[in-house]
Amino acid sequence: MLLTYMPSYVSHNLHYSEDHGVLIIIAIMLGMLFVQPVMGILSDRFGCHPFVIIGSIALLIFAIPTFMLINSGVLGLIFAGLPLMR
Repeated sequence: MLLTYMPSYVSHNLHYSEDHGVLIIIAIMLGMLFVQPVMGILSDRFGCHPFVIIGSIALLIFAIPTFMLINSGVLGLIFAGLPLMR
């Protein structure tokens, strides 16, 4: 969803240019590049099941607040909301 839907969502609904929407997603993905190895190491140590359960619960809790942050139109809040969607 982050890679395919969000660039078009940001450009069509928030009226950013398509290039701007893609650049926002690229910046978020570059940040995630550094988080994923840490999560992999933690998953190796504690097992994958706690991460799946915690991730599923977090998705249920943060889905609506995440879209509220993204729909605010403020660039800083968009950058705060998009990583929560991941």
